[in-house]
Amino acid sequence: MKLFNLQKPGIAKITVAAVLLLCSTVNIYAEGKDAPQDTNNQFKINSWTLENSADEQIRIDTAIELLKNPSFEARQFLLVVLGSSDNVAAAGSVCKAISTFRSSSEFIPNREDFVTPLMNMLKGQNVETARLAAQATLIFSYREVRDYFNEMLKDSETPSYAKRNVIYAIHIRTEKETVLQLINLLEDDDAVVSSVAGDALQIWMPIGTDKQQWQKIRKDIEKGRLDIVRERLLAQQDKVRRLNEDILKWQKRYLASLDNVYITITDDSIRAKFVAENLAFEQSSVKLWAIEKINMWQKSGKLLPLDVLQGPLILLVNDSDPVVRLAAAKLLGLLTNINSAESLLAQLKVEVYPDVKTELLISLGHVCNFALSPGAEI
Repeated sequence: MKLFNLQKPGIAKITVAAVLLLCSTVNIYAEGKDAPQDTNNQFKINSWTLENSADEQIRIDTAIELLKNPSFEARQFLLVVLGSSDNVAAAGSVCKAISTFRSSSEFIPNREDFVTPLMNMLKGQNVETARLAAQATLIFSYREVRDYFNEMLKDSETPSYAKRNVIYAIHIRTEKETVLQLINLLEDDDAVVSSVAGDALQIWMPIGTDKQQWQKIRKDIEKGRLDIVRERLLAQQDKVRRLNEDILKWQKRYLASLDNVYITITDDSIRAKFVAENLAFEQSSVKLWAIEKINMWQKSGKLLPLDVLQGPLILLVNDSDPVVRLAAAKLLGLLTNINSAESLLAQLKVEVYPDVKTELLISLGHVCNFALSPGAEI
C-alpha cells in the first residue's frame, strides 16, 4: 500500500491499510459483533482497486460503489483518498464519481462529509485536480458552499492559484447568484481576483470589462429583467459557431497542403501509398479527399494500384460517418474489379441511412453484375 500523508502537524504518515484496520475495529466494537465476511472482503477489493487500477473508468465505477456504501470504513477511506496528494489518479476518480450523482436518481449518504475535503483540494496547485474538485462541488447548492468560497477569497494567506481555482468553481455554476458574486469580485482589492473574475464573466456574456456595464447587468439580474441562463447559452452557441468556422478554415488549409504534396509525387506507387494512408486518417474530410483522388485517378484511365488501395477503401464501407460510407460505396460501384461484395452486403444489412442503403444496393448490383460477366476474375 502507498503511504498517505494526512498533512497535519504531529501526525506521521500512515498507511491506508492501517486506516482500514482502525475503522474496521471501531465499527466492530460499536456493533458488538463481527462484520459480515463477504461485505468486508468486497470493501477490501474495492479499496485496493480504487488505489491501484490503471483503468480510469474502473476506478470511477469502484468509487461510485464506495460512495453508495453507508459504512463508516468506506466513508473514511474515501476521505483519506481525497485528503492525500500521494495518489492523484485515485482522488480525481473519486471527484468524477461524486459528479455522476448530479444526474443520478440515487443520493450519496451524508454527502456533507465531502464539503471540506473538496474545498481543501481547491487550494492545491494541481489545476486539473482542483477543477475536478470544483465540478464535484456542483452536487451542493451554491448557498451550501458560498461561505467556503468567500472565506478562501477573502483570506490574504490564500495563494493566488487557489483563488483562481475558487473562481473557476463559482463560474461553472448556473445560479444567478454566481454571476452577481463575480460582478462583486470585479471590485476586489486583490488584482488577481478582480482580473480572473472579469475573465470568468466573459464566459457568461462576452461584453468586455467595462465595470459600469456589468453593474447595469447586475441591476437587470436582480430585477428579473435578464435571463442569465439564456444569455450564457447564446454566448456558448456563438463560441461554438466561431470554433466551427476556425475548424473549417484549418481543414481547408490542410487539404490544400495535401493537394500540394500529391501533385509533387510523380511515382504512381508512392502516390497510391500516400492516398491509402489518408484513407485511414481520423478526420472524415481527409478520407473524402482521398476517395476523390481515387475517383479522379480512375476517370483518367490510368491503371489503379489496387493492391495498395482496395484494402483501406473497402474498410470505409462501414465507417462511422455516413457521408464517408456513401462516398466509399459510390466509388466501389465504379471500381467493379474490386471484390467488395461481401463488405457491401454486410453493411447493407445494418445500414440505417436510406441514402447510404440505396447506394450500397446499387454498388452491390454493379459488382455482382461484373462478377457474372464472362472472363471476370472475381
